[in-house]
Amino acid sequence: MIIAMPVLDDKGRESRISMHFGHNPLFAVCDTEKGDVTVVDIGGHGQGCTPVEGLKKYKPDLIYTIDIGGKAMLLLKQMGIGIKTGKFMTVGEVLENLDRLGELDEGCGR
Repeated sequence: MIIAMPVLDDKGRESRISMHFGHNPLFAVCDTEKGDVTVVDIGGHGQGCTPVEGLKKYKPDLIYTIDIGGKAMLLLKQMGIGIKTGKFMTVGEVLENLDRLGELDEGCGR
């Protein structure tokens, strides 16, 4: 499974999760089968739906985020990409707790 998550820095499994999907250009793209973690820069500031477009080529099955705007959420769901959330604040914590992630059913309205 490929999981993408917005991060604040490029520190692999120690990268800190951003509080909002659309507020930064860095994303950790993780292949859970291979154990790979790659931090990518999708370009620009990452505002709005820019991350959705930037992440397409990585073909994520799942997005982990603390918060997300409604439009980005809708686009991801239309693409068949799941959206999960939790209280985990590093890439490593998310990967170690995949079975404890919750569904994110509502965006913040941005």
